[in-house]
Amino acid sequence: MAKKPLLRDDLLEVVYDEERWRILRRLRRKAVKIMEALNRAYIGSVAHGSIARG
Repeated sequence: MAKKPLLRDDLLEVVYDEERWRILRRLRRKAVKIMEALNRAYIGSVAHGSIARG
């Protein structure tokens, strides 16, 4: 599991271990497939947060 974010003023540092990065890469690939299908139907979409970073 990811460590709790460290909050310093406007800076938010999140540290992921390798397992978390692997999960995020898998989720990002899945999101890209869905977003491509939406795009083909002329529906815009946006990914944000951990999936976008993954």
